[in-house]
Amino acid sequence: MDQDENIYGRITEILGHKPQNFSILEEQIDLDVQMEYFEFSRNMNHSNDVLALPEKKELLYNPAADKSVKKEILARLAFSDEIEAFRLLQAYVRHGDKELRDWAILAMQECRVLIESKLLDENQIFISTGLGGKGFKLRYFIVLLLRPNKRMTPLREKIILNETEAIFKKHTIDTESVRFTGRFVTLLVMIPLDITIRSVFDEIISVCNYYGNFLQEDFILTNVRILTDSEIKKFNRKKITPVNRD
Repeated sequence: MDQDENIYGRITEILGHKPQNFSILEEQIDLDVQMEYFEFSRNMNHSNDVLALPEKKELLYNPAADKSVKKEILARLAFSDEIEAFRLLQAYVRHGDKELRDWAILAMQECRVLIESKLLDENQIFISTGLGGKGFKLRYFIVLLLRPNKRMTPLREKIILNETEAIFKKHTIDTESVRFTGRFVTLLVMIPLDITIRSVFDEIISVCNYYGNFLQEDFILTNVRILTDSEIKKFNRKKITPVNRD
């Protein structure tokens, strides 16, 4: 996603109107798994479904059944607008095969969207990312980077905490975690769909830099997955150019 736009505005532009009903995947599911699931579901012949719900349930909980068979059953259940199918998926997420839990969650989410669209007589917008979200908000992993000639201090940590808290409150952004290291700070936050992320963090960096110009203007943003420290350091090394100490 472009930091200079918001997702809600982009969806509105594509649809030509402001959608009212959203369904956001809450769980953090690897994007490779998501791509595999949706590709499998798209290529499956959904008209060729001869098994009744009791037979599907029996196969799902049969330890001898092949995992590929179970994946197909889960994908077929996702295309049912029956409450019983949703309840079966819901139960399987809690009590089924652990290695198929992510696949089952995606199927359950699709089934829920189909049922709610039928009940409301209006199509829902389904949004999924690697880090998930909830309600009208998506989860993002963000890294604020120190300038090459600066180091983290207790005072700078306090400045970052105070300013992010104030600005997040203004934009109804929820903080799930904040972690400081010697060279950067990571944040896991829930951001509303209609927020322009770039402007929020430009404001945070600008206000913090009023107290010593210690943060880089650029920051790392992703809703795909949580980055490791080594990945962050590698990115930071690539973009830093030598500067004189102040």
